[in-house]
Amino acid sequence: KNIGFIGGKAISSSETEQRYLAYLDFCKETNNPSSISYSEFKHGEELMISKRFLDKYTNLDGIFCSSDLLTNACYIKLNANGKSVPEDVKLIGYDGALNELVPEPIFTVVKQRVDIIAKELVRVLLDKINGQEVDELECVSSEFVIGETA
Repeated sequence: KNIGFIGGKAISSSETEQRYLAYLDFCKETNNPSSISYSEFKHGEELMISKRFLDKYTNLDGIFCSSDLLTNACYIKLNANGKSVPEDVKLIGYDGALNELVPEPIFTVVKQRVDIIAKELVRVLLDKINGQEVDELECVSSEFVIGETA
């Protein structure tokens, strides 16, 4: 299977970079050819970036997108190219917030647990405001949500 990755390069080291590096590890472990779009771009350019990616890699069986907006942009461009999701191309995104805003399709995503992350951030902020030392941050696991796109 030919699985591609599309993501935006962050200015500093971030979880976005970790998603990209995990994809590279997957390619090495499975001898999967890497089909990558990983570059700096501005929000609002997702459709343009997705078009370039899909024009370059026309034989993908699946795509992992590093954000909801890129997932939606790839979905739009795949449909415009006559490809059916998930029959022709499986599509998996990261974050899951868009599923709360857009009724169709329900994207298959690695969902961030925003509720738990927010509580942890408030706890750390309050500790800092009160002059307390901050404990190690709690690592919040993500959740794989199977939707209609994979």
